[in-house]
Amino acid sequence: MNDIYDADVFELQSFHILEYDENKIPFRWTDGLFKIIQKKEINNICLKFLNTINDKKLIVFIENESKSIKYEYTLQNGSEYILTVSMLKNDIISFFVTPNVKTSNGDPRNLGLLVKKIFSSSQECSTIELITSTDILYKLYDSENSDFYNKYKDYNLSDISILKQQKNVSILDLKYSKKNFEFNSCIFLFNNKKYIITRHSMFINKKTTINSLKLYEFDTLKLIPLDIKDEIDYEQYEDPRVLVHNNKLYVSCVTYTHDKLHLIHQKMLVFDENFNHIDNIHFEYGFNGKNRDKNIGKEKNWTFFVQDGRLMCVYKMSPHTVVEFSWTGEVISEYVSHVDIQSKWQFGLCRGGTNPIYKDGFYHCFFHSSVYWKNGKNRYVMGYYKFESHPPYKIVGLSTDPILWGNSVDEFIYPEANPPVVFPCGSILENENFIVSFGFNDEKTGIIKI
Repeated sequence: MNDIYDADVFELQSFHILEYDENKIPFRWTDGLFKIIQKKEINNICLKFLNTINDKKLIVFIENESKSIKYEYTLQNGSEYILTVSMLKNDIISFFVTPNVKTSNGDPRNLGLLVKKIFSSSQECSTIELITSTDILYKLYDSENSDFYNKYKDYNLSDISILKQQKNVSILDLKYSKKNFEFNSCIFLFNNKKYIITRHSMFINKKTTINSLKLYEFDTLKLIPLDIKDEIDYEQYEDPRVLVHNNKLYVSCVTYTHDKLHLIHQKMLVFDENFNHIDNIHFEYGFNGKNRDKNIGKEKNWTFFVQDGRLMCVYKMSPHTVVEFSWTGEVISEYVSHVDIQSKWQFGLCRGGTNPIYKDGFYHCFFHSSVYWKNGKNRYVMGYYKFESHPPYKIVGLSTDPILWGNSVDEFIYPEANPPVVFPCGSILENENFIVSFGFNDEKTGIIKI
């Protein structure tokens, strides 16, 4: 590729001619108003650029036939950034930059951003993320062709079955078929009895699934009816995580509808002791709104715990961000601690997995991350970390190698579609062991005792 972008993947509008800096590195100036249009379906558009004016405003519009979302950022002079935008089919990204660069050499052009590279990425991300070059995560967002990416993209992972990667690993027999998957499941204890709640995906055609939640007794796999009351028509449910508090179940999950996939909403379903759905809690934080239509983007992978009767949430791992919510979803406090976990963990960006469990003065969690694998797919892995049980809830321990990882040896029902995945969603403490439930290849449910 002799330009800053691949013309087979992107169409650029209002970019100026290709130029080279003193180190013969290519770049293009944009105009004050410019667009990037995807020509192929991709996960993310990444824009690597340099800002040359103090307090410059960058306004981003993500548009298609059903949405128009606006984001606004203030950029610092001399800073280099990577902007990552999660894409859906037919999305068009428009940018407005103010003020434009004024030159002293008679150049008549309006100059917006100095863009060094435009590339696609399979990195899991929120709707839009702006990372500065001083951020410890910067290299993780850089091009898949970077030295950093190639060095760590499949570091020290053998392609062997998860049943052989660790002891005490099994796959639950939940009667999977080509039309029914149950994965990203959460094991939990309620009244001294083990249960598991699953994400149930039922195919209605080759490309579309209906996603709901199913509840089972863990030991017998007896199905327990869940009558979930949808708040919007055709509401979909994914990735349940369970809290038990005051004899109620609080099931956090993400919900969405197929016609508005750009609005993935984090909410909590409340059930009484007889598993009746009695309430919902919505959280107004990050891209999340008081309901699905009040979202301004996607939110996933929040994990929750209760401390002294207070509802706490790990919003993200890097920087470690813990938010206290009221039991009706309002923000009370926010705690952020900066620990460089990514230099120790070389398998992609760490993201939430299981709800924290308190043990021996600390909270313990199992998380997931992903690195590029092949054929446009990522390989997902599972790790462990612990954090302090008092503000600011600083991370004090992290595994350096995956506990389990996706592979191409284990069975796939749809090998052409699904990536190799281990995705932890639930854990309990039993006789000083952690019992962890995880999604397996986006199709089945696995269990490991650690």
